[in-house]
Amino acid sequence: MARFDLKDLKLNVRAKLTLLFLAFGLIPALSLFTIFMMQQEDYRNAQMRPTLDAALSVNDVIDRNLFERYGDVQAFGLNTAAITQNNWINPAPDNPLIEAMNGYTTGYGIYKLMLLVDLEGNLLAANTVDAGGNPLDTANLYNKSFGDAPWLKNVLNGEFLEGANGLTGTAVDQPHFDELVAGLYGDDGYVMTFAAPVKDAQGNMVAIWVNFATFDLVEEQGSATQEISRSVQDASSGSAEVSSNISEVNQAAEQAGQAAQSLLGATGELSQQAETLRGEVASFLSKVRSG
Repeated sequence: MARFDLKDLKLNVRAKLTLLFLAFGLIPALSLFTIFMMQQEDYRNAQMRPTLDAALSVNDVIDRNLFERYGDVQAFGLNTAAITQNNWINPAPDNPLIEAMNGYTTGYGIYKLMLLVDLEGNLLAANTVDAGGNPLDTANLYNKSFGDAPWLKNVLNGEFLEGANGLTGTAVDQPHFDELVAGLYGDDGYVMTFAAPVKDAQGNMVAIWVNFATFDLVEEQGSATQEISRSVQDASSGSAEVSSNISEVNQAAEQAGQAAQSLLGATGELSQQAETLRGEVASFLSKVRSG
């Protein structure tokens, strides 16, 4: 007959209780913590990436629009039709200068008005169609003086918007209401103006070309800025979610700790019961041996 060892009974009970404690207490808590730490950085990066992309997009939109509009007015002024005096103060549709202006207006689609004025601000030429190719009545502008226009004074004084890379030669006004544009189009008249000198073959300034860009140019920048705002809000929501996840992990760890404490208490009780059982078995065996 195999010998029944009470020490084995006590060891088996404690070993099993220890395994239960590890299985239902420490292991889940450690697993949750490990998974969260592995994913936390990736989650934060995923939330911040759209904000960074949106910021870069806004920077690209602003740089591209300003650079292109900045260069447009200088390029238009290089057209030889602009320095040919026979084309000045001649609004005829077959005038090469008027044809060029109308072509720029319809081709680019963002300019409401183009003017060529002399150094005193007298009108030399203006586009006669809008961006859609519809007639635009600019004939009365030949009776108007632009001598007090800020863009004219800025060009004459050499007050250009300059870039860090040496970019210069164009005077740029902030978005503003322009009464002339509002009267021509019957709209809010909000535009940005880009003006640059027109020079002859000897490099002498003989005229000034000014473009009035539609406010859609500014609204496009505003849309990109709103995209940043939305991304920041999304990132904020993501951060809140990360905080929520941290709270949930802490709560789960706390619950696991409480479960572990309960199991530890149960371990103590069962250990006591095992000791009691051991004593009773020892007493029973003693009686059997003496019997």
